[in-house]
Amino acid sequence: MPTTVSFLKMMVPPFFQEAYKLARSPRAYLEEMNWHRLRRMPRNVSTTLRAAGRRLAVCDGPSAAKTAEEFFGRRQPLQFTSDRADPVIYDVGSNVGITVLYWKQLYPRSRVVAFEPDPHVFDFLVRNCGAIPNVTLNNVAVWTSDGEMQFHPTGADGGCLSKFTADGNSTPTFPVKTIRFRDVLDEPIDLLKMDIEGAEIDVLSDCADRLSNVKRLFVECHSFDHEEQRFDELMRVLRHAGFRVHIENGEQDRKSTRLNSSHEWISRMPSSA
Repeated sequence: MPTTVSFLKMMVPPFFQEAYKLARSPRAYLEEMNWHRLRRMPRNVSTTLRAAGRRLAVCDGPSAAKTAEEFFGRRQPLQFTSDRADPVIYDVGSNVGITVLYWKQLYPRSRVVAFEPDPHVFDFLVRNCGAIPNVTLNNVAVWTSDGEMQFHPTGADGGCLSKFTADGNSTPTFPVKTIRFRDVLDEPIDLLKMDIEGAEIDVLSDCADRLSNVKRLFVECHSFDHEEQRFDELMRVLRHAGFRVHIENGEQDRKSTRLNSSHEWISRMPSSA
């Protein structure tokens, strides 16, 4: 049986439904229409995306539209409640900066430290976020040591260190600077978001004794067919660091799993627990 709301929607012609959406929130309507158009674009084509009342330069329409719809739409999985007006947020794997803009809209006084290794994608990140106050942009890959490693680009949102690509992948790579992320975790952090396409277990394991500085953690965990599964290692690191874990399956494929919770993602256990 259809609900009353769905039944009424069936009775109202689509034209009037769209007109109502436009009249109710013109900005949100135009942004949704823009995301819908970008989802149908070819991959790796530069274009413009609308979000948070701004026009953003993006290097890949479909992936940018998906991210914008996820974080500025109804779901907003990285929304969190802070006990301070100026939370410190580390965005590791910032891509073109959609999540950076989301947090600056949520907490205008927040300090955001962003990391993006792909120089091509980083150019878009600078164009979108370089002039925003209290935002620091770093064109480096986070890893377990300082130095250089080969990077495998995709031109969109899936670039990774070559160590985490399948054998036989012939896509050209290039060197990127790496930093030991453990050395960066030397201050209290209200939220650490990490999406680094396979390097997360190595990096977080190396940071194990510094995770006490992190209040909330959102990490996307990747598992690849050509590599041994190490999910248990990550769970052990998080448990020893005092986090509670909520697991959410990746939406696009079965090779990634998001670790978060409904509201606080991976939230630290109370001291009395």
